Amino acid sequence: MSPAELDIVRLVARGVTNAGIAHSTGKTEESVKKKLRLLTQRLDTRSRAHLVAYAARHNLI
Repeated sequence: MSPAELDIVRLVARGVTNAGIAHSTGKTEESVKKKLRLLTQRLDTRSRAHLVAYAARHNLI
C-alpha cells in the first residue's frame, strides 16, 4: 500500500467522510471514492469497515 493510500485508510479509520478526505489530501471526492473502491477490490475487502479492520490486522494503522 502506498503512503497516499495509507493516509486515506487512516482517515477512513478516524471516521472522516469522502469529502473530508478529499479536502485533507487535496484530491477530488471522486478520486477518493475511486481509490477506496480500488483498495477494497485489491485487498478483497467488502466495505470501509472491513478495509479498516484489514489495515489494523496487518499493523498498517
